[in-house]
Amino acid sequence: MIKRCRALIGLFLIFFYFSPVKASEKPNDFAQSGYAENWNKICEAAHFLAIDDSERFLASVDAMRRKIRIWDIQSGRQVSIIITNHLTEDMFFIKNSLLVIKPYNGPIEIYSIFGKKIETLETLTKIKVDGRIRKISNNRTYLLEGVFGDISNRVRIINLENGSEVKLPDFSLIDDELYDKIDLHLYDLGLYIGHFKRISRKDLSDHGKEKLLVMLYDKETLNPVTEFQIDEREPWDIIWAVLDINRKYLYLDKGQNLRLFDINTGKKVCDIFHNNMANKVILKNGDIAIIHSEQDKKNIFAEHFYVSIFNITDNCLTKEKKFHFDQATSLLVTNGGFIIVGYTDGSIKIHSISDGSVVKELIVKPVIDSYQLMTRNKCK
Repeated sequence: MIKRCRALIGLFLIFFYFSPVKASEKPNDFAQSGYAENWNKICEAAHFLAIDDSERFLASVDAMRRKIRIWDIQSGRQVSIIITNHLTEDMFFIKNSLLVIKPYNGPIEIYSIFGKKIETLETLTKIKVDGRIRKISNNRTYLLEGVFGDISNRVRIINLENGSEVKLPDFSLIDDELYDKIDLHLYDLGLYIGHFKRISRKDLSDHGKEKLLVMLYDKETLNPVTEFQIDEREPWDIIWAVLDINRKYLYLDKGQNLRLFDINTGKKVCDIFHNNMANKVILKNGDIAIIHSEQDKKNIFAEHFYVSIFNITDNCLTKEKKFHFDQATSLLVTNGGFIIVGYTDGSIKIHSISDGSVVKELIVKPVIDSYQLMTRNKCK
């Protein structure tokens, strides 16, 4: 009798443990805790951004990199949602506000701002490129592809109209019989494309005094414009370069400091600051925005973004403004003077670059797609 009672109690406990009531408690507790709502917000938060040249349309990618939202910045209205079958690695706008999406391990995709996939650009959508891509021309639609700042010069220029690689002509007046030339980098310098080469005399009469040759090409036609030399030795580790809006100075970042060179003389004007910061934007008024980010120690989904605005004068005296944005997932500084920040709560806020105040807020409304349903609404 005692054995029968123990057996019945055991069966009851097993039935109770695996009962539907027990199984249904977890989702209820999960929902009531508020964690599910926060998790969905993190999934929907903008993890990187892109803006068109007119600075009217903004594209944002969610945490899973499969859902892209396009916004009309002026009205604050969401125009469309694009759900892709691939993880989005990179994206940018080209002419007519078409959005170019570069998936991981897939061909380039083109969408209108209304979310319609453009199938007519057959040569473009068949192009598969390795590494990251950057648009360098809006009218003729060229792009840079590869590892930027890589000393092995794996950066290429591709014509998106037919997929062909474009070779820049070597128009240098430097005598090839007297000098060795080593290709270093291709850079988008704002108004021009810059081809950087290291040069040194073959007869070693100038041994140890290598120079940096900078050849400038028109961004739209890729025709040669001019060349100049930098006297100071800057051979390998340039991580960022751009011309100022007045075309007087070249900014070079070696990863240790930002240096200013006179493009007419090739002489260094000054060191602007000494710091290794990741991203830089030349604003329309000539200021430089420097963006640096750090991982939030308490929230693995959040970052701290620091934006410094430098005003450079001829004698290199700078006026600096600093902004700090926490609980952020992405940040974009526009040439027109706005700081667009995606936050962990799913919102996208547009801040004034003059004082950091919020000018406009874009509210993300969660949309569950089939991929999220398959993965039980989790960010993966």
